[in-house]
Amino acid sequence: LDEGRVPLALDAARLGMAASDRSGGRSARVESRLRLSEAYLELGGHEDARRLLDEVRDVIHLDRRTQAWVWVLLSRVEIARGGLSEARQYLESAVASFEGTRDRLGLIRSNRYLGQVCRLEGRPAEAANHYARMIRLEPKDPRIRVEALRGLVEARVVGGRVEGIDSHVHALRSAALESGDTRH
Repeated sequence: LDEGRVPLALDAARLGMAASDRSGGRSARVESRLRLSEAYLELGGHEDARRLLDEVRDVIHLDRRTQAWVWVLLSRVEIARGGLSEARQYLESAVASFEGTRDRLGLIRSNRYLGQVCRLEGRPAEAANHYARMIRLEPKDPRIRVEALRGLVEARVVGGRVEGIDSHVHALRSAALESGDTRH
C-alpha cells in the first residue's frame, strides 16, 4: 500500500486473511482483516472495509493499540461518508490510545486523517498543525514526509498562508523523489 500498489496489496491481504482463518490465532485473524480493510479503503470500498472492521470489533477483547487502529480505519470510512464529527471522535480516541502505548506510527496516521478532517471542516490552520506534527514525529521517512508536506502545503494555500510556502514545496518535491512513489 505504501508504494501505491493497491491491487497487489488487496490480493496479499485476501490471501493473508484466508490463511489466518484456516490456521491462525485470533491476533492473526484481526491483523489480516485490518490490512484487507485498509486495502478496500484505498480502492474506495468503504462498505466492504466497514464490514470487516465490524467483524474485528466483534472479537471479545482487542488490545488498546489494535482498538486504536480500528478507530483510525473507521474514521476513514466516516470521512468517505461525510461523517466528519464521527471521524474526529474516532481519531481523538485513537490519538489518546497511541499516546498511551507510545505508538509513533499510529500517531502519525491519526494526525494525517485529523488533518484531512480539519481541512474538510474548513479549518486549514488546525489541519496544518496536524500535518506539521507528522513531520515532527517522523522527519526522516520520505513517504511520510510526502503525505505530511502535501497536506501542509494544501492547508496553507487554502488558509491563505502562502508566505514561505516555497520551502515546503521544494521539500515536498525532494521527499517525493526520494520516496520513489510516483503517485505524488
